[in-house]
Amino acid sequence: ADPQRSAQQHWRTQAQQAMLSGRLSDAEAAWLQLAQLQPQQPEAFEQLAQLYLQQQDWPRLTQLLARAQQQQLDSVA
Repeated sequence: ADPQRSAQQHWRTQAQQAMLSGRLSDAEAAWLQLAQLQPQQPEAFEQLAQLYLQQQDWPRLTQLLARAQQQQLDSVA
């Protein structure tokens, strides 16, 4: 098994479970880890954007969008 892929799946699962349990800070931490592991994939950025939007955390949302733009992520979301 590919360790990189295993780590990505681990953080994705952790994030999804935390979201379902309402543990938003744990979900944020897991999505941030996934974003570090796969910076060219928009999934973690999209999930973080939704999380910050729900919390109306405009400074973090703005920072996240700037980071996504720097990495030239293309996302329908």
